[in-house]
Amino acid sequence: MSDLPFKEKKIAENIFLRYFDHNVLSEELVWHQDQEDRVIEVIQSNDWYFQRDEEVPFKLVEGMKFSIKKMHYHRLLRGKNDLIIKVIKY
Repeated sequence: MSDLPFKEKKIAENIFLRYFDHNVLSEELVWHQDQEDRVIEVIQSNDWYFQRDEEVPFKLVEGMKFSIKKMHYHRLLRGKNDLIIKVIKY
């Protein structure tokens, strides 16, 4: 059983699709760090937000791409419908 707030499907060596259910508890979307740099592409979103440490959250819009540096704190803020993102790990 996974403690992660998403389901993940590997689609290539370093590329994953992540699915976040809109019913996920906000308490599960914790501040965290990742062990590698990542590029995120938003596939589906409705009022989900992304927040980096000490920054104002920004709205995730379908087609948007952005990067996350390794060991930098960040989190998601839950939206109205499910969120699907593509994660490319480096």
